[in-house]
Amino acid sequence: MVTAKDADGCLRIGYFKLDRLESNESMKVFNLLTGFVPCGTKSESKDKRRFETMILNGELSVNKGIKQYSFKGTIGQINGIGEYQSISLGK
Repeated sequence: MVTAKDADGCLRIGYFKLDRLESNESMKVFNLLTGFVPCGTKSESKDKRRFETMILNGELSVNKGIKQYSFKGTIGQINGIGEYQSISLGK
C-alpha cells in the first residue's frame, strides 16, 4: 500500500495490492470492488492524523468436504495509516 497526503493533509490510499499468501485452494475470492469513506480521524484516539478508509467488498466461496459455503459483502477495510481489519466468517 502506498499513501500520500493531499492538499488538505488527508492520507489517501494511492496504491493497494492484494496478494494471496499461504494460499488455500478451497477458498476463492471474486468480484472484488472497492469503496472509500471520506477523510476522518480515529475515534477516541490521541492520533489526530486524517486518513481515508478503503472498504473491500466481494464474494467468497469456500469448499469444506462436499459442502460449499459462500459469502457476499464486506470482506475487510484498510485505512490510510496502514491498519487492516478483516471480517470474521466464523468456523
